[in-house]
Amino acid sequence: MQHERRVPIVAFVAGNYAPDLCGIADYTENLRRALHECGTESTVLTTSDSAESCRIPSVLDALTNWDFGGVISLVRTIRRVGANIVHVQYTRHNSSRFNHRAEILWLPAVVRGLGLSVRIVTTVHESFGDIESEWSGPKASLWLDSQVKNCGLRTSLLDAERAMLLPGSDAILVTTALNESEGRSRFRLAADRIVRIPIGSNIPLHRFSRTEAACRLRKEQGWATDSVIIASFGFLSVDRDLSLLLRAFRMLVATDSRVRLLLIGGVESMRLRGQKAKAACNKLREIIADLGLAQYVSITGYLSRDDVSLNLLGSDIGVTPFKAGTTLKSGSLIAMLAHHLPTIATRHNPPDPDLDDSRSVVLVPPNDVDALAKSLKVLMTSSPDSLAAMRYACALFSQQFDWSIIARKHISVYDAVLNESEFNLGLDESCYLPTERHNDGG
Repeated sequence: MQHERRVPIVAFVAGNYAPDLCGIADYTENLRRALHECGTESTVLTTSDSAESCRIPSVLDALTNWDFGGVISLVRTIRRVGANIVHVQYTRHNSSRFNHRAEILWLPAVVRGLGLSVRIVTTVHESFGDIESEWSGPKASLWLDSQVKNCGLRTSLLDAERAMLLPGSDAILVTTALNESEGRSRFRLAADRIVRIPIGSNIPLHRFSRTEAACRLRKEQGWATDSVIIASFGFLSVDRDLSLLLRAFRMLVATDSRVRLLLIGGVESMRLRGQKAKAACNKLREIIADLGLAQYVSITGYLSRDDVSLNLLGSDIGVTPFKAGTTLKSGSLIAMLAHHLPTIATRHNPPDPDLDDSRSVVLVPPNDVDALAKSLKVLMTSSPDSLAAMRYACALFSQQFDWSIIARKHISVYDAVLNESEFNLGLDESCYLPTERHNDGG
């Protein structure tokens, strides 16, 4: 007898949820919007503080703290909302999103112990690192044993390896080729459940053409029409080597006074809040002034998505000076590529193979001011035809970052785990070929 296929009802699990301050929350909100447009609805389950502060009706108060009692409360909320897909947004390096607690890693054991018929999908947003060794082992197994007995769960699943979040997930999603390779190496028994789906651009293309945006941006900044604008987009956080960028930029100013640097974005984020963020911004302005660059550098602060798009469309070159190197988990890089902006990025170690093979990104070593300055100079002096070719390469490369494609790939994963079928991500992307709408003016 053929069973009726189950339709995904998705509950995202987020350590906290502040899309304006957190890249992962912003990613999740974009994904939810794209899923909605494809006919798949979702809720977000997070802490009471996050749910209250973000004020989005479909973001629900599921627990108070990320302790074991909180995980029990989370699972009860999953049952109450009727979800059949639980999609965890997980990152180890930013474990503060789960209050530095490990209990979220036991979610599969609690779900199955309480008898819920749901499927668990986990997106790992950063390196797998030592997730497995950090939380597994005899002590972890004994701890789980005691917690299970104390809570009276109907389960004999006391094996820490199987109870772990990742091995216990029905699908493990990663966003880069590097994470995919690392995940398959670390979790060999779960290798067939690891699926790579890239993140999308969090900045939609503005209605302006590139020529219109370039004129408007230069007018707003009070810069000459022949200014060459280098843009860096994203939170001005400790992850970015702004000192490297400013020193390289000063070398360019010494030989070409037309060049300008546009730092798009604010300082305040989940890592840096309030007075600390203001102090960091003031310190950055002091450094810019000490380097004699005040008239050449503009810090925009927080902007709307439309204004960010206009700034990216109006710029000539993009740069992502991450200290640890750049991969395709960088929303900043993806936004610049989606705006067809020729971009220079610091090379990750090991390199991201998708960027190494790309004609749309120039890679330079981290902490090499001469290499960065030289690459910026090469792009500044490139012919219009060369820049047009690089923009077209960006357009081709960034097709994969279209949110409608990303949403359909997620729905394919949800469908596969719900109905116990094979993952099928072979979508026809030919209808997303780049247009020339934003390529006018070089």
